[in-house]
Amino acid sequence: MRKRRVLIFGDNVDVANVMKEFFTLRGYDTMTYHEPVGCPLYKSGGECSERYPCADIVIADIHLPAMNGLDLLRAQSRHGCKVPAANKALMSGDLDYDDARHGIKELGCRYLQKPFIFGEISAWLDAREPLMDLALPLGMRREGKRTDCREEVECLIAGHDKPVKGIALNRGPAGLCLKLARRVRIGQAITLHAGPSHAPRTALVRWVVADEDGSSLVGLQYA
Repeated sequence: MRKRRVLIFGDNVDVANVMKEFFTLRGYDTMTYHEPVGCPLYKSGGECSERYPCADIVIADIHLPAMNGLDLLRAQSRHGCKVPAANKALMSGDLDYDDARHGIKELGCRYLQKPFIFGEISAWLDAREPLMDLALPLGMRREGKRTDCREEVECLIAGHDKPVKGIALNRGPAGLCLKLARRVRIGQAITLHAGPSHAPRTALVRWVVADEDGSSLVGLQYA
């Protein structure tokens, strides 16, 4: 039986730490992000490729660096997120415009007012937790800490005969971020050769940011 998991997207470090402590004390595997890079839909614009939900609870601040939290939850709803809408929440200290209120009602998610009343959050979780199936696996593996680097990597992309060169910008136990001089697609397999210090490994493309010059910034997760 696995632990429950919460994903928290918020650019305020103090708020994220308070929420992380609250959920950790409640027994959750807690993952926090400064922006929505932890979501497989972020930057891709495609359908969610995960078979199972990435988390049991998702919380997004309305103010994020690259997009607002409501837009993130809307994108998840459009593109096949497996987390139930009732298990998601938008947090804000000033929700005074109609679009946000309408969006919350339309999506069926929760609104968490800052400063938080943790009794209300606990009551919400008390209602949702009995409905979570902890026998099911989670769709996104937790990544370990990544280390910045700048290493040349030779890549053999599935469906192509000739290897291409790339630059690994950071790497960790679960994967790496790679700069490639060509386009790839989400879900594509890539075999990596990074010199004698690293054995060849196969990884799957989890997200892609394509540049106008035909190059791509690629998030890879080891298979």
